[in-house]
Amino acid sequence: MKKGLRAYAAATQFIASILGGALIGLFIARKNGMDSTYVAIYTGVGIVIGLFSGIVVIFQFIKVEQRIEKREKMERERKANEDQEE
Repeated sequence: MKKGLRAYAAATQFIASILGGALIGLFIARKNGMDSTYVAIYTGVGIVIGLFSGIVVIFQFIKVEQRIEKREKMERERKANEDQEE
């Protein structure tokens, strides 16, 4: 259950970073009074930056999940060893 919620949070953050990048690019282009071509370019650049940051978030999520799984495996092995000694 926890793993599913963490995956959901990572996917939501990935989508939010792409949308956030697009909105920031759109805001910058509109604030500077640029025409529609530059608005599209700035929005596209924002999407690419958001995509990159989203990929970084997904890699961090995978790294944390591997650490958690490794720790849980060590805990299970330690507990099994303690049970065998008794």
